[in-house]
Amino acid sequence: MTRNRFCGWLWNFFLGVHNENYHLVHHLFPKIPEWEYDNVRHILMKDETYASLHRRLGWKNLMKEIIDVDEKQ
Repeated sequence: MTRNRFCGWLWNFFLGVHNENYHLVHHLFPKIPEWEYDNVRHILMKDETYASLHRRLGWKNLMKEIIDVDEKQ
């Protein structure tokens, strides 16, 4: 399952990632232009399900979640 990922500018700089904090928005609405992602995210945050899936902080927490899901399957 995809999430919006907030990993900090240092990780983003070294890994070359771009707009990972809107990753879920991109997958839900791939045709929306990048400059509208923040507006769309604010609208989506009113939805309880989206808000609960919305974000993971840091690569460490993201990897923990991925490993946990793999072990449960």
